[in-house]
Amino acid sequence: MKRPKLFAVLLAAFALLLSACVNAPESDKAGTYVPGTYTASGQGYGGAVDVSVTVDAKKITAVNVKGDKETEGIGSRAIEELPAKIVAANGKVDAVAGASFTSSAIFEALDQALAKAKGKAEESAPIAFKPGTYTGTGKGYNGDVVLKVSFTENAIADIRVDKSKETEHVGDSAYSIIIKDIKDFTSTGVDTVSGATFTSRAVLAAVEDAAKQAGCDTAALRKGAKPFVLLPGPKVVDSYDVVIVG
Repeated sequence: MKRPKLFAVLLAAFALLLSACVNAPESDKAGTYVPGTYTASGQGYGGAVDVSVTVDAKKITAVNVKGDKETEGIGSRAIEELPAKIVAANGKVDAVAGASFTSSAIFEALDQALAKAKGKAEESAPIAFKPGTYTGTGKGYNGDVVLKVSFTENAIADIRVDKSKETEHVGDSAYSIIIKDIKDFTSTGVDTVSGATFTSRAVLAAVEDAAKQAGCDTAALRKGAKPFVLLPGPKVVDSYDVVIVG
């Protein structure tokens, strides 16, 4: 009778040990990260949000965020508040209320940086397309923005607006500006147009939608064929006085 009891005790001990291993926090596992500082970017409300993450072998020790294009008092709150919370939680936390775009950009970049720290980041494929014309769709301010996007093997040859309900002289004025940047840099990592952020984001989403159909890695497309450089002078759509007749 002693052997069955001994076997039962050993089985219970093994179960407890297995449970402890399974439930151990990620930060308690040796060698979770390769110590160092890692950087990545996410697409915020007004443009790129850059995040640098410093880690030791087990945890996040520092987070720094830069996003000069994010809205002051809204997106800027996420930039100010989230880094300390992420360090304290050793990972993602709740988004800042009212700043979902900026929060999502920070979390997107955080995931990329931590993947690099874990040695799991994959190199982006080179920018390449299956030549042809594809239809892409993005959500604009007043509904879907539909584009016809033509690709060569390694470039965006043409972008045409097929359907749009964006506000005349405001949202639709952004098309020529952002489309030129996308084509010039072969990239969706360009800045949005001030005063037409929703339309700009719709164009970027529609181009990425078309690029996916053409077999392109969207992560590579966001990096671009060459670094995006913002030329002097703000990119702002024309403004108009409101005239009420009658």
